[in-house]
Amino acid sequence: EYLKATVKSIYKAIYDTEQEICAKYGIEPILPEEITFVSSDDLIKLHPHATPKERENIVCKEHKAVFLMGIGGLKADGTLRHDGRAPDYDDWLTERP
Repeated sequence: EYLKATVKSIYKAIYDTEQEICAKYGIEPILPEEITFVSSDDLIKLHPHATPKERENIVCKEHKAVFLMGIGGLKADGTLRHDGRAPDYDDWLTERP
């Protein structure tokens, strides 16, 4: 929960900044008020035939602001890692089978 609280705090700062800039310059804001948390394992279950990048694109189109968890280590489908990003970006708290 510490990770999620930290992400929410950072996202709120980004969201609030966008709101102020948009109000000042008459621009339409695009960010949703809340960030969505999703695990790479959940994305595999939802979109098993899509590549990791395709799954990310699908969830981002749906929610607009997403924090993807569980990108390092073994995935629920037995594959290693989410994609080519360094696994140290992962939260390392995601339980694995």
